[in-house]
Amino acid sequence: MNTETLRPLLEDAGPFASVWLDVSQDTENGAAALEARRRDLRARLAELGADDDLVRAVDEAVSAGGPAVGRAGRALVATTRHVVATPTAEPPAGLQARVSDLPYLLPVLRRSTPLVPHVLVVVDRTGADLKAVDRAGEVHEPEPVAGADEPLHKVRAGGWSHYSIQHRIEEQVHRTMKIVADAVGQLAERVGARVVLVAGEVQARTGLAAALPRHLADQVVQLESGGRAAGTEPGAVEDEAHAVLERVAAQDYDAQLDRFRVEGDGLAVQGMAAAVEALREANAELVFLADSLPADRPMWTGDTPNLLALDKKDLMGLAGEHSEHRADEVVPSAAVAIGAQLVPVADEITLRDGIGVLRRHT
Repeated sequence: MNTETLRPLLEDAGPFASVWLDVSQDTENGAAALEARRRDLRARLAELGADDDLVRAVDEAVSAGGPAVGRAGRALVATTRHVVATPTAEPPAGLQARVSDLPYLLPVLRRSTPLVPHVLVVVDRTGADLKAVDRAGEVHEPEPVAGADEPLHKVRAGGWSHYSIQHRIEEQVHRTMKIVADAVGQLAERVGARVVLVAGEVQARTGLAAALPRHLADQVVQLESGGRAAGTEPGAVEDEAHAVLERVAAQDYDAQLDRFRVEGDGLAVQGMAAAVEALREANAELVFLADSLPADRPMWTGDTPNLLALDKKDLMGLAGEHSEHRADEVVPSAAVAIGAQLVPVADEITLRDGIGVLRRHT
């Protein structure tokens, strides 16, 4: 998981509320049942020491997701200033809530849909509509890109020969594709696009792919759905784009595991002691977390999230206050603080102490 969406949380001093709630409304009395669960959540957070402002922030974040379709959950981490939330395909077996001095990020981490920065282009011979999602999950929708405004058909009989008309049309389309390609390139650079999805007229898609710079052309995936014509249903292209992005995310996940396996005893390290050292030195690119991570193991932190240790004495001599926290709060927070990616793993790989780190350098 790219941790840019989580970083604003660390700007707050806490306390942090971490929640996973059943937001299903799939029964006849679904709305009333959800309200009862929200009421239980508010009471539970108050019992755990959350003040009224924090309880209100969590409750508003739950309702901000809108009505769920079928059975669903919502995982979130909140302060009174920032909220990070994600829908989950399955609800929890029961209410999960925690109030702590550090954010408990694992429920959100393990249930978030992997984010793939991308640009979606719906193109025809006259221009294109662009939409993009950046590394932080922000959506960018610039104004439609318009090409040359000359007519793309013969206006009246006589005049130009058929060849001249065709040649002029082809030149105009070529110029339009160059304009669209420039706009796509700028947007892709701005959002750090991993993939460029192109929908619309077949000839326009082909022309755009040819006009893009080589590094972007290699990232193009052409979609069969969608178009700019009036009445075109946008749902089909969104569904196809979603399927492609899921496939890209799965490929990226496999590639991350392969990198860790290939590195062996080089850049890859395992175990809590080695991971703590890498995080403290801000020398972690990928942090792999398994369910076997010793969640309630006590750890110590200093003034910054990545100033961490397994033993308080390891922080002696360093300036600032030192405090004790749980490992399942300290480790993810340290990774977020240094810009490392968090990668939850299941049984694809066995990790000592449930943690592995791919370091940036040896």
